[in-house]
Amino acid sequence: MPPWRQTVVPSADPRTILANELTGIAEPSAWPGHPGLLSRTRGDQRSDTRSWQELNRAYWDERVPVHLGSDLYDMEQFRARPDSLKGFETAEVGDVRGKRLIHLQCHFGRDTLSWAARGAQVTGLDFSPPEIEAASRLATELGIDARFLTADVYDSVSAVGGGRHSTSSTPVSGR
Repeated sequence: MPPWRQTVVPSADPRTILANELTGIAEPSAWPGHPGLLSRTRGDQRSDTRSWQELNRAYWDERVPVHLGSDLYDMEQFRARPDSLKGFETAEVGDVRGKRLIHLQCHFGRDTLSWAARGAQVTGLDFSPPEIEAASRLATELGIDARFLTADVYDSVSAVGGGRHSTSSTPVSGR
């Protein structure tokens, strides 16, 4: 079992549970009744006392090169045609031309850049510096105007300077 699958989420906060379910941080059956900091365990011995946020960020930081080279994300196809959005997403959000859109948990920016290619003025936000660096490089490479910020989703209002956005987007089926 990979070490990240051995982690336990100590929170009953539905946002935390949903975020960790989507990112694979812990099996749902592991959540109830586990107080204290998230820790990787081997038997009863704690091997990592970093907070669950630090472990989650480390997990995503490590995944950037893996995901950029993965067939799942098909970056060659995306570079040829920058549109990774699903039909239900575009139907739900509608025409974004000229609208300000913030994309929370933007990963390395594929969906953010897809919204920008459709005419939105976008800000992508993610807590992983390597994700944001990759997103910024991709935007430059494709010549798509987008702003990317490194911040925790809970700090998004202050990260964007309190500005208003017409629409927000966040992953609903994982990154």
